[in-house]
Amino acid sequence: MGDKLFFITIGVILSICATLMILNFVWLFPVMINSKKEEPLVEIGSILSPNYDTLDLDNLKSSKSDCEKNIYDIDKEGVYETFNFKMKEIHAYSTGLVAILFIQIGLFIILLFIICIFSTGSVRAYAELLGCIFITHIIMTVIISLLNLTFFILLLVYFYKGKIDEFKDFSECSFFDETNFNKTFGYIFSVYKNCQRVFIANILFLFFTNFPGFFKIYLSYSS
Repeated sequence: MGDKLFFITIGVILSICATLMILNFVWLFPVMINSKKEEPLVEIGSILSPNYDTLDLDNLKSSKSDCEKNIYDIDKEGVYETFNFKMKEIHAYSTGLVAILFIQIGLFIILLFIICIFSTGSVRAYAELLGCIFITHIIMTVIISLLNLTFFILLLVYFYKGKIDEFKDFSECSFFDETNFNKTFGYIFSVYKNCQRVFIANILFLFFTNFPGFFKIYLSYSS
């Protein structure tokens, strides 16, 4: 009964980890792909509503309206600078997390291999080899999890530097043609929407891959 419960517990944990890993990939790739390191050159006139096609931007410099001040700043400095979007850093750390997840897939496969050996009752025949693989696996898992956590925290820091809420409010200003605005800057919304999803999935993934009692149960079973 104890063995059966053990394998059911391990199976549930591994299933959750596999699901969270897939979700991380699904949401990280749009972040990595859309976080363009260099801001695309955009003509302000191309995203304005037809009613504002003769807008005099120089007269907006001293305006007290957020919409008018921001559109002036964007014309002079760009969207990234105006709203403090750290796309270069977001791209770098999301790419790093994708690479780390590929390594974690390898570790996941190795763990499945070890569990399969245990489930067949062939532990004694491969005891020394399994011991070396298992210890190496634990060390690698800890190292990769720490790297994941480091890249994750850095991504989190640079994500929250961006003024995405202000940018959302700005997108609703009467100056803009909504369709053209979203076509031009929709990738920014995609980056931030998927980042928020990654944060939830990765926190849970880190928790379950380092489940407090997991290795203790595992070692107890193998001893």
